Amino acid sequence: MRRLLAAASGLTLAACTMGTQPIPPPPQTKTDPVNEQLHGTTVVDNYRWLEGDNSDANEMGKVTPEVAAWTDAQNARTRAFLDAHPGRAALESRLRPLMEIGAVTAPAMRGNRYFYSKREGRQNQPVIYWREGHSGADRVLIDPEKIDSSGLTTIEWTSPSEDGRLVAYGTYRSGDENTTLRLMEVDSGTVLPLQIPSKVQAPDWLPDGSGFVYRNLKNEKDPYSGQVMFHRAGVDPTSDAVLFRQYTPQENAALATTWGPFASLSRDGRWLVLGYWIDTRSNDLWIADFDRFRRTGMLEKKAVTTGEAGQASGTVIGSTLFMQTTKGAPKGRIVAMPAADPARANWRDVVPERSDAVIEAVSFAKEHIAITYLKNASNIVEVFDLHGRSLGVVRQPGIGSAALAAEPDRTEAFLTFTSFNHPTSIFRVDVTRPSAEPELWQQPAVPVDPSSVEVEQVWYPSKDGTRISMFLVHRKGLAKTGKVPTLLTGYGGFNVSETPSFIATLFPWFEDGGLFALPNLRGGGEYGDAWHEAGMLERKQNVFDDFIAAAEWLIAQGYTTSGRLAISADRMADFSRAPSSRSGRSSCARRWWRCRCSTCCGISTS
Repeated sequence: MRRLLAAASGLTLAACTMGTQPIPPPPQTKTDPVNEQLHGTTVVDNYRWLEGDNSDANEMGKVTPEVAAWTDAQNARTRAFLDAHPGRAALESRLRPLMEIGAVTAPAMRGNRYFYSKREGRQNQPVIYWREGHSGADRVLIDPEKIDSSGLTTIEWTSPSEDGRLVAYGTYRSGDENTTLRLMEVDSGTVLPLQIPSKVQAPDWLPDGSGFVYRNLKNEKDPYSGQVMFHRAGVDPTSDAVLFRQYTPQENAALATTWGPFASLSRDGRWLVLGYWIDTRSNDLWIADFDRFRRTGMLEKKAVTTGEAGQASGTVIGSTLFMQTTKGAPKGRIVAMPAADPARANWRDVVPERSDAVIEAVSFAKEHIAITYLKNASNIVEVFDLHGRSLGVVRQPGIGSAALAAEPDRTEAFLTFTSFNHPTSIFRVDVTRPSAEPELWQQPAVPVDPSSVEVEQVWYPSKDGTRISMFLVHRKGLAKTGKVPTLLTGYGGFNVSETPSFIATLFPWFEDGGLFALPNLRGGGEYGDAWHEAGMLERKQNVFDDFIAAAEWLIAQGYTTSGRLAISADRMADFSRAPSSRSGRSSCARRWWRCRCSTCCGISTS
């Protein structure tokens, strides 16, 4: 990309005009050759200087004055071209309201209090709200603009105490992601003096609010200094106990530079589940009696699973450890065992692996397990009792992406749902009645008619005969004329699943008769590890073959022609999403419907 920009800047377009306004010439781009030997071949990079200053490993790509000046000149030239373009003002007026759609998250429930975030269309950052009762009045809890009027301070996460009287929240500024934990009294809105720095992740509270377990970095400039800590209320955080820390190179060179440790505390405060990343797709898991630690200061870990490929995370309900794992089950399974004796001989499958669906997330309600599956590149949420008996699939509005937020002390839960023709909406459900019509809780207003658009899923053969699924989105009743303007995009890599989401800025395309096509290319995570691996390394060509076959199929089926088919290297942006404000136990600022990061549950999509 750097070389393309530099090459483009060398074109002589000074004579180009738009209307009556001349377009300034591109800035001069110097060449400053850097020679490298790569696999025995000399590679010359004339534009390495555009990467910025790479002399400090902790600030790679730091912008230099020279790069800043070149970038400003490029931006000024681009601005002059765009601002003078005929029709741009009309296009802007059409798109702007679509880029200012608000967003809301499912609430975290604590007692009779409901905590969530909401962003109105023109707000820079979501505001954290709370309600007394699910239908109570909205009350502002934390407004980032009141913290920082520049709009550059972000609330990354919130974590309410079990009684809902206190909320821990994490802030960072200007995108530095150096999150600091702060504490607020909910009723008074008073910010307490406690501050814990160094990229803190959302804590898990003791049930009486007397302390919490959290993860941060010992050294904020060292990403491999992760540590799991215990903070007691009223104690100087510099005295917080270290429960688990990153291995040093002297202790274990191979594991010193992984993502390191993570932890979760059971809701009753009795059990601490600890994990450590072996690599980006595997982790070890232990469990410890946290009551004993608080009494004696001794933390004794019992191994649940170590040294095995695959991911694992755990939740303790009563005296049973429920483990979500891909160990021995690439598409995921739920295993139960006694928390006090997690030996392999005591494991039993509660929800076995399925051949037709991948487990994306697990949430526990009172006496129930809700599993979010990825099936045919979209989500379903199925409810089970604690013995693994299926009680049915949660009703949702259609084909889309979904997630369920539940709490182990109640059967009330909240379903987040989105699709190409459905703005991200929150529904209230009862897990004891999954087939019942869900109750709409909150939904952002949108200046389009989502019902005018329909979503269909088709299958087509790739070059080697593999069946590939693809979403087609268009206005209702669109005829296959063979000349439909079509936008094709896709992404096959890093186990990322391309699932339906509401993209408001596509609606003018739909209204004008355009077709949007999104195939599920190999290399993604839509169909499990085997699908991911089929698009990796020496098999990467499959990704491109899948994409080319999608284009050929659209033409062969009479949708479009090569002259009316455009491709995009990345999905269209969805401006209606907002970072989550739920407890760090089940969410983060990444795409909520496939969130499996170590911040939340110790599972990564990498």
